[in-house]
Amino acid sequence: MKSVLVVLLCVSTFLGCASTPKPYKYKVCTKEQYLQNQNIKVAIFPFDNDYYGVTDLMVDDAIKDGFQVVERAELSKVFNEMKLQMSGITENEKVQAGKILNVDIIIVGSVYTEDRPYNSPNLSGNEGLLKALLLSSMASKKSGTYVYASMRAIDVQTGQVISAAPNIFIRKQ
Repeated sequence: MKSVLVVLLCVSTFLGCASTPKPYKYKVCTKEQYLQNQNIKVAIFPFDNDYYGVTDLMVDDAIKDGFQVVERAELSKVFNEMKLQMSGITENEKVQAGKILNVDIIIVGSVYTEDRPYNSPNLSGNEGLLKALLLSSMASKKSGTYVYASMRAIDVQTGQVISAAPNIFIRKQ
């Protein structure tokens, strides 16, 4: 049951395509899913390399989906008690913190970017200015910095990954 609900949180709402990416867009869950999710307590740890607010986006969406989400201040409090820093901790230590917080699932992840350079089309003088402008415009829309996230949902009791969502396109910078 938990894995199905977490798949909804981590996979169904984070669909994207690498070749022609479409930005992440929140999808509203059904009333039945929302009611089921209310019984699941989740801790969403700050994603590695998250300079783009992806962790906050995931927290907001988990709350909208009805999950009980542990506040970041509570996570910090537990790490202080464990004498650990929030950054640089192992996944095993995050699972231990999840047990202390009495959550069902922890969500961990990382954010990365991909730079796509602008490639000027190679046109000879005979092909015309209009065609050059059109091709140039299309190429520039695909160039830029693309933000992606990979995340995993881990069952705190077993320490097993119950759902994974790699390479989710978040947005173009």
